[in-house]
Amino acid sequence: MKFQNLGNNLTFKLSLSIILIIILTSFLISWIVFRESRYFFEKELQKKGLYLTKMLSEQLIEPLLYEERLSAYRIIEAAFTAEPNFFFFSEVYSPEGELFLTLIKDLASQPLNPEILRNTREIQFKNYTDHYEIIAPVIAKNFGIIGYLRLGVSYKTWRDSFEKLKNQVLEILLLVIIMGILIATYITKKVIYPAQGRLIRAEKLSALGQLAAGLAHEIKNPLTSLKMLVQTSLQEDTPLEKRDLQIMEKELNRIDKVVADFLNFSRVNRREWKPIEVTTLIEECAALCKSKFKLSGIELKIELDERKAWVTGDADALKQVFLNLLLNAYESFKERSGKIEIKLKKFEGEVKVYIKDNGSGIPKAIQSKIFDPFFSTKPEGTGMGLAIVYNILKEHQGKINITSEESKGTTVEITLPSEGRMPYEETFNN
Repeated sequence: MKFQNLGNNLTFKLSLSIILIIILTSFLISWIVFRESRYFFEKELQKKGLYLTKMLSEQLIEPLLYEERLSAYRIIEAAFTAEPNFFFFSEVYSPEGELFLTLIKDLASQPLNPEILRNTREIQFKNYTDHYEIIAPVIAKNFGIIGYLRLGVSYKTWRDSFEKLKNQVLEILLLVIIMGILIATYITKKVIYPAQGRLIRAEKLSALGQLAAGLAHEIKNPLTSLKMLVQTSLQEDTPLEKRDLQIMEKELNRIDKVVADFLNFSRVNRREWKPIEVTTLIEECAALCKSKFKLSGIELKIELDERKAWVTGDADALKQVFLNLLLNAYESFKERSGKIEIKLKKFEGEVKVYIKDNGSGIPKAIQSKIFDPFFSTKPEGTGMGLAIVYNILKEHQGKINITSEESKGTTVEITLPSEGRMPYEETFNN
């Protein structure tokens, strides 16, 4: 179940990553397209406005020279008719800045200071919210500036084009996102999921191989002792002595313990889930160890929260956790006196238990291996104790964190969810 959950989680994350990459990439490309398109349409509108301004300026030379307002009006009107959505208004001024002709279509022009015109020697642009203005001098050969042309150019043309392009891009974007989701789903089912299945099988085989190797190693040592005793008895044709039988019994008990611990580690027993008061449970475990600790000169100090600390779990399994950790702390003193402290603290939504000793500590080089099955630094140890503790706490949605410094001691922090959070349903089916 552990590997299956890992695989499903990995598959989901990879699929989500592919979809997010496609969506983010699509939005980025769309933003770039919108920005460049807007810039392009604005420039094209200005180019067109500049072209029409120059053309109208040339056509207005003769009417301005001869002060023919009607001719000037017809020229402007023809331009408005040819480009119905392009112009808002048009004004023609004399060299002195006096209004010569005006033609308004959709938007009246703002009053213009004559000084601005008299200082205009080249075409000028001015932007507004819904339009921009062009002011251009009308220059006749041999006469110089004979008047000014002021045009109000609408943004409607390029905004309509931009809006149309934006809708098309958004439609393409939506299509790309849908295609991306379909592609991600296809890749997940056809590529990632099979690969993840192979990875899970490989991880299972690897874990099984490590467990089998550890189990074989732990059983082989006592079997070697038994084999040597039996072979010696057969070769020398002498019966086994009482001392030999005692050794054989000890080695057989060791094999039995290794197998029992292995089965306890690999098989999740049917737990009896119910509310448990952790303070009482710790006091019971401490009472069981107190006499043994006292005889060895080890002080046991207990500091519990005054409030009741309830969790949901199996009392026997959690008792096994605390007893195992207390005995580990006891064995760290290696026949010297010391102190073991147990603290319980209640937090919002969780209960924390600390077991601290000032024993020999755990060497930094092996701290990453202490939860591995069959890993032990004790001559008589099976290396299953902390592995079983880890599994039990995982069943209870708990956590264990061990910090240790060689020759100074070890602190074990156990975190359990407060009562009301039941263990995962899959724990029952595992």
